[in-house]
Amino acid sequence: MDSMSMDTDGTHVPIIPGLPDEISLLCLARVPRCHHFTISCVSKTWRALLGSQEFLQTRQKYNWQETWVYALCKDNSKWNTMLCVLEPQLSTRSWKVICIVPTPCPKRDGMAVETVGERLYLLGGCGLGENATDDVYCYNTSIFHWERVAPMPMARCYFVSASLDNKLFVTSGLGLTDLSPNSWDVYDPSSNTWHSHKNPMLTSDIVKFIAFDGKLYTIHKTAWNNVRFAGVYHPSMQIWHGTKNEIARQALGPTAVVCGSLFSLDENCGKKFMMWREESGSWDTLGRLSDQLAKPPCLLLGMDQKVYVVGKGFGTIVVFADKAVNGAGMGVLVCNSLCPRPDLMDLSILSCHSVTI
Repeated sequence: MDSMSMDTDGTHVPIIPGLPDEISLLCLARVPRCHHFTISCVSKTWRALLGSQEFLQTRQKYNWQETWVYALCKDNSKWNTMLCVLEPQLSTRSWKVICIVPTPCPKRDGMAVETVGERLYLLGGCGLGENATDDVYCYNTSIFHWERVAPMPMARCYFVSASLDNKLFVTSGLGLTDLSPNSWDVYDPSSNTWHSHKNPMLTSDIVKFIAFDGKLYTIHKTAWNNVRFAGVYHPSMQIWHGTKNEIARQALGPTAVVCGSLFSLDENCGKKFMMWREESGSWDTLGRLSDQLAKPPCLLLGMDQKVYVVGKGFGTIVVFADKAVNGAGMGVLVCNSLCPRPDLMDLSILSCHSVTI
């Protein structure tokens, strides 16, 4: 904490005048997250404190952390890309737009979005009449700041990505060269570096990643006959092997992992909420959800023993996953909901992720 309490001439600047820095840290760490933007505007010292590991660790130690849901969305004109947020802890829960994504990202499609820690990453993409890009932009949710970080080794758009063990994994998609779908790139945020590997999969037709149970499940779909199959990649050993192909039957749709279980939403016929049973190698239907509360297409997000089903207009159904896993309700899911907002109906939701601070 000393480094952020030093002025440019090397003299000590207290976080709060008249208080030891340790006490000041405890005071500011107790402030609800909805006030952190105001805190960040008070001084450079307070802003640096918000982005420090000491601040994050203190909130975690005393159980003061709060989890917010972030959604990247684009309006119908496709010229504006925005970041929206939901504060689930508030009694008056409502989605709100918090910032406009910096250029040139708003003009791009085929981007990937992932989170590591308190940071949200926008990767790659391509614009109308433009080639794929290797750009990576990072939004630090602690200090509300966008920055450009190390570019990907390969330019990509419409590719797959996943976050696991504090690293980002990308592969497949379209790019400037034939090597793009056949390479496997890993980003380490702690060093802001990428490492490129030859694709360890038997095929390059990966259409989805699922980070689950400490591994990356790869969902494949062949272009010539639409055959679906699955595999498992072990990042520590860089080994891939096949697995039960039945998991690929539902996993192309929206999925979420929570309570150690994998959930999926089947929107082909109604809205079936399903769970993967590893022991039987099959998908079980747990219940059905209302199309009126979460209009398709929907995204899933697992958080705090709940699955958030986010639909058009940000209509949101919150399913209690722990009760669903235990079979409570016998087909009737225990959940609550947020009604769609008419003023947000023209926004297309590209991704949903949670960040805990």
